[in-house]
Amino acid sequence: MCDFKNEYQTCGGFRAKPPPPCKKGTHCVNDPRTPGDCGMTCDKPGICAPKNPHTCGGFMGKKCPKGLYCYDDPSDKCDPKKGGADCSGICL
Repeated sequence: MCDFKNEYQTCGGFRAKPPPPCKKGTHCVNDPRTPGDCGMTCDKPGICAPKNPHTCGGFMGKKCPKGLYCYDDPSDKCDPKKGGADCSGICL
């Protein structure tokens, strides 16, 4: 089991009792904090992440605001494990 510093409302996935919808300003995405996981495709829950998160990483090495951590952006086609050393990330 993973232990994350910041908590986000869960969403999606297959459950007997569906979770409430994501709050305004957020949307349901596969949890980028668990790379390589099949996420909602495998009926696992996602998280309600900000629609416009701070960006981080990339060729500029941009840092996240204090209290947030940089994770690979699951919405882009850049894969840091497949030669994408300059992939940008999102702060969660």
